[in-house]
Amino acid sequence: MPETTEQLVRRICREEEVDENVVVAVLKCESGLNPKAVHKNKNGTVDYGVAQYNSKWYIDSGLITLEDALNPEKAVRLMCKQIKKGRLKDW
Repeated sequence: MPETTEQLVRRICREEEVDENVVVAVLKCESGLNPKAVHKNKNGTVDYGVAQYNSKWYIDSGLITLEDALNPEKAVRLMCKQIKKGRLKDW
């Protein structure tokens, strides 16, 4: 049976040594754990993927590509790295 998105998130968090319960809770709020989620903001920017990476602050700045933002494994790994840098507030 394939891994669910939540199972994938929890596995990556354990591998990255980041609190899986916090990340799952944040991602449930951000995207409902939907790796294909897209949200158009009032300011014209767009948020993509399970972690809702913003087109201006993450994609246009080169922190992640649109393709990787829509890839749940790559998106969660970057989120874990950002959390370790003290950037949980980005979400």
